Amino acid sequence: MRTIRVSEMIDEQKFNRFHLQILLCCIFIIICDGYDMFMLGTILPSLMTEWKITAVEAGLFSDLCFVWNDDRRVSLWTNS
Repeated sequence: MRTIRVSEMIDEQKFNRFHLQILLCCIFIIICDGYDMFMLGTILPSLMTEWKITAVEAGLFSDLCFVWNDDRRVSLWTNS
């Protein structure tokens, strides 16, 4: 029976097109994942003016959005 050492096999691999595709896919996912919070930070000053809320209330709003996003991710992981 032949023994395969996975760590050696991984170490011997060259960076190829498949690895590049995986890397680009992960970068795309990371960018899309943070886009909603980036946009919230961008429009939050306008929302504060329009909704007439204080900085504390705006901070609570953004924290709740962040917690909701994390809760949504956890529920997606546990329900699959």
